[in-house]
Amino acid sequence: MSDSEAQRFIEKNLPNFSLNGKGWHALIRDMLFEFWAAGWDVNTNVYGKEKFGELRCYSVAENELVNRLIPGIVRKYTSLSLKTCETCGNNGIHRIVNSWEVTLCLEHYMERLPTISIVGNKISVGEKVFDMSRFHRAEFQREYRIVQFYTRDRFRGEEFLCAFSWQLPNYYALLRQVPSSVFTDEQTQALSGFFNSLSNCEACGHVAVHEDYCRRCYCSIWDESDLDCYENKTEYIKERQMDNFLDRSDHMALFKNDTSFEKVPGHKILFTQEELEIYKQECEDDEDGF
Repeated sequence: MSDSEAQRFIEKNLPNFSLNGKGWHALIRDMLFEFWAAGWDVNTNVYGKEKFGELRCYSVAENELVNRLIPGIVRKYTSLSLKTCETCGNNGIHRIVNSWEVTLCLEHYMERLPTISIVGNKISVGEKVFDMSRFHRAEFQREYRIVQFYTRDRFRGEEFLCAFSWQLPNYYALLRQVPSSVFTDEQTQALSGFFNSLSNCEACGHVAVHEDYCRRCYCSIWDESDLDCYENKTEYIKERQMDNFLDRSDHMALFKNDTSFEKVPGHKILFTQEELEIYKQECEDDEDGF
């Protein structure tokens, strides 16, 4: 079979993949070429989709010899998809966005979770702008991790206006600035209890720890059970600080301009440059081993 016939097979089957963007098209083309090179019957269509943030392909060949080769090819490109932005094709990371698993580069990750900007009564999230003066009441879900705002119209009655998630930078800054009249007494009391109970995070250096983890860097607080893996609390905090500095998940980059929580005065960095380099290499070795 000629290369031109292989290209016709690839272009014919590319539309059979249900995707969120065009970022994986190059991967799928390469995968389909390997299907063809393995002896796949070009008259049999190949189907696939994005699921849980990774490329899936469920096609089975009738030829038993070819069928033994296909799973290995699929595993290869499923693995590659978890490192490729499904929107643009640049290097990506597997992430959770609004409870959905996705694989995105930093740019498109920040587009999906834009920073909330608050100027006066105006709230901007990406290209959307809302006026807090229109907020009539609020509802919370998932223990105050999602807030929904409603407006009242004299002709149409009460209507849903907008919702914000704790995953958005400045979410907690927003809760601090919404007029108290929007909240019920119970909601006001719960929010006051939350903000007044915050303590210092020794990892990121913000007054953002509530109960058992930091609401800014998501670091879990030290627990005696951690002694199974760390010599002491200092070693645990040091590793969490290095995680934040290396920022392999781009979380700290996303929250760079978040103003929800105050910075701890005199916050100390516990690791040295040499320790950081050693830890970075260990993390890279673990990823290569996986």
